[in-house]
Amino acid sequence: MDDTFEQKMRLFEIMYNPRSIAVVGASTHTSKVGNFVLRSAISSKVETVYPIHAGGAKEILGYRAYRSIEAIPEDQVDLFLFAIPQNHILSAIRSAIKKGCKAAVIFSAGFRESGPEGEKDQIALRDLANAHGVNIIGPNTLGFFSTHSSLNATFMPVLSDYFKEEGNIAVVSQSGGVAGLIVSAFIENHLRIGTLTCLGNRANVEFSDMLRYLANDPKTKIVALFIEGLDDVRSFYEQARACATKKPVVVLGAGYTTAGQKVALSHTGSMASSEAIYKGAFKQARLFQVKTVQELVDTLKVLSYAPEPRGKKVALITHTAGPAILASDVLERGGLTLAELSAETKQVLRKEGMLPAFIPPQNPIDLATFGYMDKSIYVKIIKLLEKDPTVDC
Repeated sequence: MDDTFEQKMRLFEIMYNPRSIAVVGASTHTSKVGNFVLRSAISSKVETVYPIHAGGAKEILGYRAYRSIEAIPEDQVDLFLFAIPQNHILSAIRSAIKKGCKAAVIFSAGFRESGPEGEKDQIALRDLANAHGVNIIGPNTLGFFSTHSSLNATFMPVLSDYFKEEGNIAVVSQSGGVAGLIVSAFIENHLRIGTLTCLGNRANVEFSDMLRYLANDPKTKIVALFIEGLDDVRSFYEQARACATKKPVVVLGAGYTTAGQKVALSHTGSMASSEAIYKGAFKQARLFQVKTVQELVDTLKVLSYAPEPRGKKVALITHTAGPAILASDVLERGGLTLAELSAETKQVLRKEGMLPAFIPPQNPIDLATFGYMDKSIYVKIIKLLEKDPTVDC
């Protein structure tokens, strides 16, 4: 591994495990972003939180506040969270670097996605951060969250309430809005998050950087991606493929249509190119491709709880024929086949009275009215199918 890689990985370790946090733009108003960000930081397990309030507040939420970054009493603050207007970001980052900043979240919009002037500012921000070894999440981001270190660097303090236990799924999203949808679905499906990272405009942390880090992170077992557009598809492909050889990577892409590209460009300043190019890269990198947030979460749930299938031969259990037809179409389009049940399995299905007399013992297994009246039959049949050598999953 080269020195640049090692340095980048060390920065990620500091970013996800900071000793101290400064909240620049901390607010006394409970409805403002700066107040939400401060509450998130306070919910984190770090040694020190420094609220920075240019208006001169002495204390916010029980923490001593400081008028400026320069007034912070220590010279090594690992993580800075910026909830201030775009036109103050560059000068604030310079001040933060003098205080030892190694990672920063910039919630502010108005950079690359806003046009040429905003793009110039983002380039200046990137160059400044790279020159001083600072990881930037954003700008124009929700931030990031980790259950491993009990760290909340977002403007959603509620994440700390919902996700108290460690998880092994890393979610990397270009969009904070889509990340919110994924989080809601996680809550509904009782899934645990390991880390949630919203890249936003990707000043100097790209999907390829995240994939390289997560591939080597022992606490991450599954990676989920939401991508609106990539600037360097080749670099992404190389790191995605390398990561996918170690752990499952599930990807939801967007911005393929003319309308979608226009929205993506004004959202995070990114724009997907040909859908065929992206899907081809995802396939060659051996990623699991999904089409909706719900399918993404369903796939993550299966990967989290189910063992890896032995092969492509599938058994279906249903309560009526219609859903079995739909499922059969989906399976075949996905490259799977319906298993031919063994003679022994068919015999047990009939002998043990698991099926109505008018239903033949075959795959798909149609329980008809029995499936409505006695849900325990599903469990019995699943246990039976586990022993059938002709069924992979």
